[in-house]
Amino acid sequence: MFILCGRIPSSNPLNLIAFVSFDALVQKNMPNTWSREFGALISAQRKLKNLPLRKVAAALDIDTSTLSKIEKGERPASSKMIPVIAELFGLDFKELQIRYLSQTLKDEFGKEPFFKEAIIMITDK
Repeated sequence: MFILCGRIPSSNPLNLIAFVSFDALVQKNMPNTWSREFGALISAQRKLKNLPLRKVAAALDIDTSTLSKIEKGERPASSKMIPVIAELFGLDFKELQIRYLSQTLKDEFGKEPFFKEAIIMITDK
């Protein structure tokens, strides 16, 4: 999806392709629902446990500015962070993993007309 405001400054079709490609890149790097919720969870747990940003970032092997952006919902989180966060804060890994998978599937495919049927087919096998 992209929104075109105004007109493309050139009649060159490559400019439109570059614009659409850039928009796809931006969309890909925007945090989804799960990332925003997970970032808020990390922030809340970190504050509850009185852990500085740098310690949690070190445990995740990322820099503090990246973690700060994840907590604010400005950058997507990675599913690879789930076991580390579960261990660090004593949270249920299974619950976090299920939340991640269900929300990711819903965000990506939830508007497809046969989404529920596909999920049922997957779980019946």
